[in-house]
Amino acid sequence: MKKILMLGGSMAQVSAIKHAKKMGLEVILCDYLPDNPGQLYADRFYQVSTTDKEAVLQVAIKERINGIVAYASDPAAPTAAYVGNNLDLPSNPYESVMTLCRKDLFRKFLKENGFNTPMSESFTRLGDALDFFHECGDKAIVKPVDSSGSKGVRIVDSEKDLIEAFKKALETGREKIVVMEQVLENKHRFIMGGDGFIVDGNLTVSCLMNCHRDTICNPLVPVGKSFPPVFEALELETVNNEIQRALIQMRMVQGALNLEAIVDPSDKTYIIEIGPRNGGNLIPEQTKLITGIDMIDLTIKSAMGMDLGHIPEVRSNKIIASHVIHSRTDGILKGIEFSDYLQSKIIYKLIYKTKGDRVERFNGANQALGIIMMEFNSVEEMFDTLDNIYDRYLKLEVE
Repeated sequence: MKKILMLGGSMAQVSAIKHAKKMGLEVILCDYLPDNPGQLYADRFYQVSTTDKEAVLQVAIKERINGIVAYASDPAAPTAAYVGNNLDLPSNPYESVMTLCRKDLFRKFLKENGFNTPMSESFTRLGDALDFFHECGDKAIVKPVDSSGSKGVRIVDSEKDLIEAFKKALETGREKIVVMEQVLENKHRFIMGGDGFIVDGNLTVSCLMNCHRDTICNPLVPVGKSFPPVFEALELETVNNEIQRALIQMRMVQGALNLEAIVDPSDKTYIIEIGPRNGGNLIPEQTKLITGIDMIDLTIKSAMGMDLGHIPEVRSNKIIASHVIHSRTDGILKGIEFSDYLQSKIIYKLIYKTKGDRVERFNGANQALGIIMMEFNSVEEMFDTLDNIYDRYLKLEVE
């Protein structure tokens, strides 16, 4: 029986572990948390941090694995590449994966290779960051260079906010380096985002959607995706072409991508993120509901060097949205109640929290209470529901 090493066993990663088992693979799991839910489905579990590439390499050698996947995990993606490169397993170049995962290195790559990119600098000292903040017009995005799930990311428009955000970003990131960048103006209501897949160096799948935010909590943290996208066909084509150009220059050859881009009012396209892994917030599951393309299956087969078979074009008339259930306040969860209308629209539901659990104001993906997928009869109905979800359709009791 062939073996696959999965990096991460959180609730959001269980679907990939289950799928590998269904494919008849022996699943080895690494996670630093002793109580991760993924271990209940894996054949063997090692309590090893997925960011400790040497420790994971030793596990891989001991188990004689045939493939490795960092499913929906930015921090673990370089580890998967490192192990893959060392053991000559299907993988992407380690240096390229590191560049894509490190926000400072990625912005540098974009700038040096002629891509549109916001003004951006990295800092370890607050004093230097203050000077750059004024260069940006006293408004900037602050983030750790190795942030994942939008943790430690914030827009600041005053020196007081910058001082707080800079400290938080230093505390959140492993590298203790903070990136500050210019806030781009968006031509559209939404940022463009979704997942893609590389086959033999080509962006073979690209399912770009509308990225939704909750401005009451944090305008930078995703709270779901909706399809079809509002963007013009030429804008989508331009983004895909720019992503393909980046993949060629980085010698990326295979696997899943998590993508984000912005089109500004002058029609300039900016790539915000090319994450070398599947998206979080169940984006692969949503992509399958929309297109029928199983990104989890492609990810595991690609990592194992298996034949991917025929991959259809991304075409769909479906109107589907996801929503990350979240609290706007700290407290104790007393209940989650869906209206009859909303319940009739839900086609997929995963709840992480139960009554009595402590919840926090939503500032990162790790604070999600659950995720729902909904199918609608019209785009207008979809947007109306998402815009008014907590006012009319979803009741959260938090005390």
